[in-house]
Amino acid sequence: MSTCPNCGGDLQSEENFCPACGAQTNITVEPTFEVRLSAQGKTAGPFSEETVRTMIRKGSLSHVDSVRRDAEAAWVPLLQSEFSKDMVDHLSIQRLASTTCPQCASTMVAKIKYPKGAIILVILGLVLTPCFFVGIPVWIVGWIWMVRSRATHFVCPRCKYSAN
Repeated sequence: MSTCPNCGGDLQSEENFCPACGAQTNITVEPTFEVRLSAQGKTAGPFSEETVRTMIRKGSLSHVDSVRRDAEAAWVPLLQSEFSKDMVDHLSIQRLASTTCPQCASTMVAKIKYPKGAIILVILGLVLTPCFFVGIPVWIVGWIWMVRSRATHFVCPRCKYSAN
């Protein structure tokens, strides 16, 4: 709520003329936004539009958080609001940063490492398959060991940088 510069009367944000004196009001009221932080279950605000955009760029807001304009009743997910482009840009930068080599800026490749013992058991189980009571259980144990203890890490094919 603001006041008329001519008579001091109360003005609503949408009014172009003062209801008390009829003077034209050239007041532009910037919308304010409240933010609901889903991870913490809290609401914060009111914030200006630029403040919300800054919070997105700094990573203070997540794609699962919601926003509402000027204390409206409906909460809108950030990805479906007027901040969706900012949110998508921020998510794209995060995704790019997690798959880019910090030394040479090349794209990192995901490598999956399996324990050598598990690989040997799988191969041994396949070789011993004609002996049903020996081959199949060895193969199953090797396969379970491989699946449960695999490790993924990123490697740069250009400079061989490794991120575990």
